[in-house]
Amino acid sequence: MTRALVIGGSRLIGPNLIEMLIQEGYQTVVFNRGTRQLRPEWSEVEQIVGDRNSEQALRRLASLDFSVVFDTCCYEPQQAQMAADAFIGHVEHYLYVSSVAAYQEPAGSTLTEDSPLGEWRLWGDYGPNKAHTDRVFMETFHEAGFPVTVIRPTYVLGMGNHVEREAFFVSRLLHGIPIVVPGDGQAPIHFAFADEVATAMVKLAATAKTAGQAFNCATDRSVTLVEFVDLCADLVSAETQIVHVDIERFSISEAPYQAADLAPFANVPVLVDNRKLRTVTGIAFAPLRVRLSPIVNWYLQHSDAYPVRLRPKEREVLASVGFGS
Repeated sequence: MTRALVIGGSRLIGPNLIEMLIQEGYQTVVFNRGTRQLRPEWSEVEQIVGDRNSEQALRRLASLDFSVVFDTCCYEPQQAQMAADAFIGHVEHYLYVSSVAAYQEPAGSTLTEDSPLGEWRLWGDYGPNKAHTDRVFMETFHEAGFPVTVIRPTYVLGMGNHVEREAFFVSRLLHGIPIVVPGDGQAPIHFAFADEVATAMVKLAATAKTAGQAFNCATDRSVTLVEFVDLCADLVSAETQIVHVDIERFSISEAPYQAADLAPFANVPVLVDNRKLRTVTGIAFAPLRVRLSPIVNWYLQHSDAYPVRLRPKEREVLASVGFGS
C-alpha cells in the first residue's frame, strides 16, 4: 500500500484530498497543528500533530518513508526550502499547492504555465510570496533533483469554504439583499473546485515524469461576475438584484483588492489555461453549473451557520442606494 503524507489538510482542498486518497487506497497520514479533529469516518487515517515550521519535525516526518507528500499549506519561501531540505532523498514525489496569484500581472491575457511569475497587484503580498515559494521549489528540482510538482489553482470553491465566497452570495440572495459588484462586473474569471483540485493532485502523483513541472487548475469555461451572480440566483431560486459599484467613488482599490471590505471577487480578469493538466492527467472538468449546484444546496442546508454580515464598503454602497434605510 502506498504511503501518503498530507501536510495541512484541515481546510477546503485538504479534506477533499484526504477523502480521495482513502478512496484510492493510500495509507494516509496527516500532519498539522491539530486545531481540527479528523472526520470520525477516517478511522484509518493517522494524524501527527506538529509545526511545519520546525526543521526537526519535518526531518522526523521524512524518516517515516512516505512515497508521496501533498503540501497544502506552504506560503513562504523559507517553508519551501525547509521542506525540500528535509524530504529530499526520502520521497518519490512531492506535490505542492501554489496559486495563479504567483503569476506576474497578465494584463488580461490567459495564463499558461509558461507565463512569468512575479507581482500581480490584485493579490497583495500573497502573490509575490507564492511566486518566491514556487521558485525555491523549482530551484531545488533543477539543482538537487527534488521531485516536486506544482499545482496552481485559481479561486477555489467548495462546501464549507473557509473563505466567504459562495456563502456571501447564497446568504444575501436568501435574504433579498442586493449583491454588490465592482464596476460593470464583466471581467471574465475562471474558478476551481476543491474536489477537482484534489483529484488533479492525486492523478499527478500517479503520473510519471511530472516532477519539475507546474500545472494550472481551473474550470474549462470562464464566467463574468454578473453571470456568476445570475447562476447563484437561479440555483437559489431568487431574484437577481445587483448594485454596480463605482470603485473610485467609494475608494475601493483593486491593487490589492480587499475582498473583506466589499465582495469576494474583484472586477479583474483571471483567465487560466488548463489544457496541460487535462492532457497529462486526462481529468475532465464538469460545467460550472453542474459543479456549483450541489455546493449551493449545501450552503442552503447550512444557512444558519452563515449569517449575513455586511462588509464595511458593502454597507456603505447599499446605504447609498437606499437599502436598509
